[in-house]
Amino acid sequence: MIFKARPGVILTSVCDRYYLVTAKSRTELNETAVFCWKQLEKGCSTEQLQKAVLEEYETGEAEETDQEISELISRLYKNRLIIKAEE
Repeated sequence: MIFKARPGVILTSVCDRYYLVTAKSRTELNETAVFCWKQLEKGCSTEQLQKAVLEEYETGEAEETDQEISELISRLYKNRLIIKAEE
């Protein structure tokens, strides 16, 4: 399944902290989540996102990375910050 950023959600930084901002909410992101958000702006699957994170951060811990990405995707989707895209 392909996910992408919901139109109208803006990534911004304030005092070295990153936030996703909508008209109704603000969600703080860490550095890895910001990297993931930038991938999601283009649209990608969970598997593509996992591969990109493993390559960017040169970590061999695929199972842990997969779980963290799944949790991030779930949180972003639950908070209506990303949507399912047409494949």
